[in-house]
Parts: sequence; structure tokens; C-alpha cells
Amino acid sequence: MLEYKFIQQNSIDKMKTTLTTILLFISLVVFAGDVIICKSKNAYAYHSSNCRGMKNCKHLTIIMDQSEAIKRGYKPCGYCYK
Repeated sequence: MLEYKFIQQNSIDKMKTTLTTILLFISLVVFAGDVIICKSKNAYAYHSSNCRGMKNCKHLTIIMDQSEAIKRGYKPCGYCYK
């Protein structure tokens, strides 16, 4: 029984490591120089890829170049661009 728990925990640790690596890779590739916008009717800000404010977004999110977001009238988020 002890051996089974060790194998199970080892598999979970490997999955966590793999998932963390994948998420890091995605954030580096997809968000390099880009910003995220929550497309609600009251949206006014653009966000970084790790913004804590984005977890509240219940609408469609889009990714665009920061200069494009500025052209469209979006302002930097108060959480992630302090």
C-alpha cells in the first residue's frame, strides 16, 4: 500500500511540474508584448497576463498588441501597471 501511494504522489508531482511548464511557456509565447482585455460593456483597461483583476472577468477576453489597445482608448490597469 505504501508503494502505491508513493507512485500516485510521484505521478501527481510530475503532472504539476508539466502543467506549470506548459503555462509558463504559453505566457511567454502568447503574451510577449501583448495585453488582455475583458470585453464587457464597461471595460476601460488593458491587463498583463498575470493580472489579479482578470480573474473577475466573466466576459470574452481578447489579446492584442498594447499599442492597439491604446489606440482603441484602453488605459493601463490599476492593479498590474502600477
